[in-house]
Amino acid sequence: MRVLLTGHQGYIGTVLADMLRSAGHDVRGLDIGLFADAWCGPEKADPEGIRADVRDSDIAHCADTDAVIHLAALSNDPSGALRPRLTEEINFRATLRLATAAKAAGVERFLFSSSCSIYGSGSDAPRTEDDEVAPLTEYAQSKIQSEEALGELASPTFAPTYLRNATAYGFSPRLRTDLVVNDLTATAFATGRILLKSDGTAWRPLIHVEDIAHAFTVLLDAPTELITHRAYNVGIDEENYLVRDVAQIVQEEIPGSRLEFESGASADRRSYRVDFGRLAREVPAFRPRWTVRKGVQHLAEMFTAHGIPSDRLLGPDYRRLNTLQASVAAGEVTPDFRVRHTEDAR
Repeated sequence: MRVLLTGHQGYIGTVLADMLRSAGHDVRGLDIGLFADAWCGPEKADPEGIRADVRDSDIAHCADTDAVIHLAALSNDPSGALRPRLTEEINFRATLRLATAAKAAGVERFLFSSSCSIYGSGSDAPRTEDDEVAPLTEYAQSKIQSEEALGELASPTFAPTYLRNATAYGFSPRLRTDLVVNDLTATAFATGRILLKSDGTAWRPLIHVEDIAHAFTVLLDAPTELITHRAYNVGIDEENYLVRDVAQIVQEEIPGSRLEFESGASADRRSYRVDFGRLAREVPAFRPRWTVRKGVQHLAEMFTAHGIPSDRLLGPDYRRLNTLQASVAAGEVTPDFRVRHTEDAR
């Protein structure tokens, strides 16, 4: 297929672009480029791309396209809380703008990167796609708003699908260390400390970045009548963890590391287990291959192989909120999170 991939220069997008191209798809990217320099290891060639803000997306960006995979967004709770109005603008309204343009351009499929964070808080019972959602953050709220708006655009010729991804982890050539598994692993690797800022009793469903990318590729090939206006929790039932158990795995896999709790650490309100049975039943081509333990081992191997200095590993380059704040302070990004002098570059 001819695929427009937004956020192709991000943590997931870099992995997904390679996977799509390996599967034979013709991939074109659209990205503002804010995190394009977050390389861990040698830089590599991106697919052909458009340098543009997703808030400016239009029909021309979607021309001659069979499918849109939409990743571009303020990508976590801290970034979403920084300026809530902009979270709604970037994560929700820009999604609706892009999808409306895609439908007008004749795009048949629209795969949206949603999040299991929409479940927010609940009982220990795993949450299914049919359960009530309870978003606790601006980021999570923007995801459910987007799903609802995309559903209103669904038609026999336009198939939106919502991938409610578990919390990502694992190595990507464009690294992030502001994700719980990656954060704990990078800190343990660089300092020997595993610092929990909560009491570790919250539940988190976790999934490797390569398995997320694989889910997008298999849903891209799934029958449209199956996936139109359909939500899928993306993850593995056995990979629901208490945060303190994740810390224990990191301690076991990073020699000499020790677990510590930040002074005054308390329970995290965001706590949810998730049921991933629908995707396994309806799209059996999805075969996840990673576990948290294997992911921690691989992260440590990659940190060693690429010789990443500790100050860079723990610095702002791989943490989205810190990069954003630093870019605004330096005048490279405007207060409304627009990259200065952004131009389309085909």
